Amino acid sequence: MTRHQTISLPDGTTIISATCVDCNQAKQFTVPSASYDAWANGAHIQDAMPEVPEGERELLISGICGTCFDALFADDDEDDEQDHGPQTLADVGMCEEDFR
Repeated sequence: MTRHQTISLPDGTTIISATCVDCNQAKQFTVPSASYDAWANGAHIQDAMPEVPEGERELLISGICGTCFDALFADDDEDDEQDHGPQTLADVGMCEEDFR
């Protein structure tokens, strides 16, 4: 499902329009057509469009703008800093042999 629209211009650029599915803020930006085509044909977006800010790339990938993405996952950063109990087999007194 495409969450964005494009217009290819004769000057070799592509205008991309996308709207965040969370806050409904519309964004429009211009990239080289070769960059957009590379991403559309399977290149990783950060490799194909390094000139596009992370938040706008996220909007193209997930349909969520960078601001909303950061807000949605803000608690994850806090969770990473907390102790979640045992993290390895050794922490719970087990070893790989216990699973054989």
